[in-house]
Amino acid sequence: MTLADLVFNASAVQNSRCSMHPHINSNEFADPEWERIRNDWRDEIFLPVLRGQVQRAMDTMPKVYHSYGERGIDHRDIRTMDNFYSLPVLPKDASFGIRGLRQLASEDPYALLPNDVEGSATAYFSGGTRAGTLGPSPTFLTPWDIEVESHAFARLYERSGLKRGSVVINTYNASHKGGRAVIAALEKLGCIHIQAKSSDKAEDIAGYIQQFGARGVVLIGVQPPVTEGDPQGKGSGRTIHAIRDVDPIAFDEYVKHVQIGGSPIIPELEAWSRSGIGKPVISIYGATEVLPVFFGTGYGLEDRLCKYNTLHASYGPHLVEVLKLEGKRMVPVQKGETGLLALTTVFREGTILLRYLIGDEARFIGDWNSCPCGATTPLYDNIRRTDVPEEILNTGCVSL
Repeated sequence: MTLADLVFNASAVQNSRCSMHPHINSNEFADPEWERIRNDWRDEIFLPVLRGQVQRAMDTMPKVYHSYGERGIDHRDIRTMDNFYSLPVLPKDASFGIRGLRQLASEDPYALLPNDVEGSATAYFSGGTRAGTLGPSPTFLTPWDIEVESHAFARLYERSGLKRGSVVINTYNASHKGGRAVIAALEKLGCIHIQAKSSDKAEDIAGYIQQFGARGVVLIGVQPPVTEGDPQGKGSGRTIHAIRDVDPIAFDEYVKHVQIGGSPIIPELEAWSRSGIGKPVISIYGATEVLPVFFGTGYGLEDRLCKYNTLHASYGPHLVEVLKLEGKRMVPVQKGETGLLALTTVFREGTILLRYLIGDEARFIGDWNSCPCGATTPLYDNIRRTDVPEEILNTGCVSL
């Protein structure tokens, strides 16, 4: 079944409640047409499943979505995307006396596991900031969920030029949820995968480049930042510049392109574009709770908007919104405005997140079909992590 089939096969989509349905397989999300989807097609595909997910959320995660029942929300009333956008947002942390997801999870972590999930489910924890004594909340995923997100990662890597036989040196933490998704995506594409150890230093990564570089390599998951001396950076000594400095000749000869990971993607990409090294860069932005969220590439037309400092929204399997506080409601931002990311898990069996304010910000800069790179989805920049309770509170992160 292709993406077009999903649009026109209404019965398959209508019956979709993740793999509680037999009609949509996880490999549907490997279809590269997701990056060229029309907004009306997205709505046709998502709306029936969103209705099912709203009902599931109320039935199977009642401690999280109890306010839906109190407000008389009926999933059958969600006939348009505007109807869905009128639902309350779900904050990560307590705001204005409203309990956030992390507080609910600290009281009962199983509140985030839908009670209709049978069989295996894995809990993943984000590495975000902690709200007082509260730790990160678990995201429960079934094997089907992991397959879906891995296929989505694979299609974005394939768009960026990876294919069967590509040699990939992966420095992403293999125990992290995102790291596991990367590995699964590389396996689906048939890449030759060299997994670095978490203890490896820049010298070790450079050694892998020297050892495996004869066929040309792709360097994935380099820890931020690109620029040196940032105290917020992870993986000290494993920045791109530190790796290149070990053996610039081998790096320049063998590394074809680089995938930069981590939350401060936009400053990284801007720094990379100014570095003068000249290697193309891939960028995929996501979170433990939802993968992937945004994507960009270092290939294509030179005048495309998404070259370095802008990323496209990724739809399928999830939904991305950017919202601002207007009166007592969170509403979509207008072009040029910055707002909070709200993420919805559309095709998922495990933890259901509806309009979840994850604590990241982005600025909306381009409408559908505004970029000449071939991807049709909206464009955002200035993406940054604002996972600090006080900062989120001041931004208006409330469930109104």
